Amino acid sequence: MDDAVTSKYSQDVFDAEDSQETHLEKFELHLGPRSICFFYSVLLILSLMIALSTGYTAQKNLKANIQEDHEVVAKVFHARLEDLIDGYRKSLIEMRNGSRISENSLELSSVPLFVFRTKQIGKEIDEYDQGIYFNKQAWFAYLLYQAKTRVDVEYIAVYLHSPHSAVEGIAPFPAIEFENDIVRMNYLTNKGDLDTLISYEFKIDENNDQYDVFIEKIYNIASAEGYNETVLSKNLGVRYQELGMTEAKSGLNMRQIDDREVVVENPEDGLSLRITTQVTAEAFSMATRTNESTTVATLVLEKKLNEALLVDWKNTLNRDLALAFDNQVSSSSVPSLVGYELNDSGNKETEEEHYYSLTVPFSSAFDAGSMKLSVLSSSKKISALLNSLYFSILISTSIIFLVMSPFIFYLFRSYMNKIRARNVIMEEKNQRLSSVMSNIQQGIFSILSNLTIEKHHSLHLKEL
Repeated sequence: MDDAVTSKYSQDVFDAEDSQETHLEKFELHLGPRSICFFYSVLLILSLMIALSTGYTAQKNLKANIQEDHEVVAKVFHARLEDLIDGYRKSLIEMRNGSRISENSLELSSVPLFVFRTKQIGKEIDEYDQGIYFNKQAWFAYLLYQAKTRVDVEYIAVYLHSPHSAVEGIAPFPAIEFENDIVRMNYLTNKGDLDTLISYEFKIDENNDQYDVFIEKIYNIASAEGYNETVLSKNLGVRYQELGMTEAKSGLNMRQIDDREVVVENPEDGLSLRITTQVTAEAFSMATRTNESTTVATLVLEKKLNEALLVDWKNTLNRDLALAFDNQVSSSSVPSLVGYELNDSGNKETEEEHYYSLTVPFSSAFDAGSMKLSVLSSSKKISALLNSLYFSILISTSIIFLVMSPFIFYLFRSYMNKIRARNVIMEEKNQRLSSVMSNIQQGIFSILSNLTIEKHHSLHLKEL
């Protein structure tokens, strides 16, 4: 009887397990609208989290890249400025080393600025010497014209020195100047007296045919061999008028010429780069009574470091640029920055916009004073780039999730089905096991009861 009971209850357990496995295979969970909405809400939140996380990391990397890019651009900016200065220096040196420069410079400066005796200072220059001066002046004018056509500068001139400082204390003055659209020729009516300086100018209008005629006349005078007595007898004022020049009404803007080859100044119209080179010649010295080398002229050119130049460089470097003098922006590809104080690094904010900037000093072999270079990036452009980046990441992430959502939904549904089914099956197993255990307990109790009755019956028979 014990084996029969055990076999019966074991078979019930095995049958229950088979029934449970069959139930597991047939069980299917149907997700309602709320569950589906919850599923897609989770996907949307994940998309936003991934987009924000990726965008934040990209933003940090972008700012780091901008800083590195600023450092690279600053080096290129610095190198370009040095190349610009070096190129102009070489142009002037090439001009200075040209043929007859020293000889003509000496003859040009000697007329107004060389005297044998101090009592000759202030003496009126005769028309013959004026003719010699005019001939050499025309020669240099044509030389400067050729130079100006080769190099892009706003100002180029020849300044005259007194040979061996024969006229003590007199500052160099410009004999010929090309300044923007004006050609200016200057002379002294009296030796060594700057108060007697007279200036004639020729204004170059756009498409001015007269300018070609003017240059042609200058060339003819400069290339003339020897001096014609009739020509030399003419007054300089008459000679200038024959060239189509008129007497200048305003005073000269004379530059202070010294021994420095490169000078950066900050006048009201923006940073100006001045490059000079001195012309020397063998001239008679009253002190030694011999010919000795002396400075007789200085070739001068100036280049404006203005907005036009920086905009041109900006177009190739793809960054806004600025030049500061004494920590104040003097020229910039962003006009609104001019006049603002510029820090060595960090951010710069104007009334219109915010900028990320990197500022470095201009360190070179040339004396550039306190000039600094600055590379800037507009925060508006960076913000627009970051917004575009965030949007692109969000769209890309959303598209990926939408494309993958059916598969993800299928996996999610299958997983939820299995979990739900196993929970139900485990509950059914527990119920069946409870039922089996209850039956087993009842069977054991029945067996024990029978054993007790049989034992009691056998004892009763023994007593009889």
